[in-house]
Amino acid sequence: MATAEAGAPPGRDARRSQPRGVKTRERLLVAARHLFAEKGYEGTAIGDVAQVASVGVGTVYHHFTDKRAILIALLERDPGLQAYSDAPTATGSALPLCSDDPRRAMQDLVRIAVELRRQDPGLCAIGRELGRRDPEVAACCERIENALRAGIARDIEAG
Repeated sequence: MATAEAGAPPGRDARRSQPRGVKTRERLLVAARHLFAEKGYEGTAIGDVAQVASVGVGTVYHHFTDKRAILIALLERDPGLQAYSDAPTATGSALPLCSDDPRRAMQDLVRIAVELRRQDPGLCAIGRELGRRDPEVAACCERIENALRAGIARDIEAG
């Protein structure tokens, strides 16, 4: 049986893991990310996400319990967290660096870190802001930051 996804109502995991469900969930996340960037978290309604993703509101609730669950799912997909959650590479780094030269590897690491934050600075800000009043969002942001710090520390040691 498939494991539960963040923000997913219980008991529907099997359908959500099917290709069509995965594609729909991805469309919802892309729509929400776009709307959060354009209108802000507070200014985005579930109906807006449904409309942009071209699905009914019920479909949104099929995949996520609420708007907060969508935000948490987006935060947990943070590329930096994903990169540092992967198994270490042969060099011992959690993030595959582009060179065996330590100086070049560190330059690559900084370039990648800057690029990750450039891609979606608004989502990080939304997470931090909502985390001030929502312990679950705060915990998610803290997990991401801790994973990034630990991965960067490993890469610095390896370099």
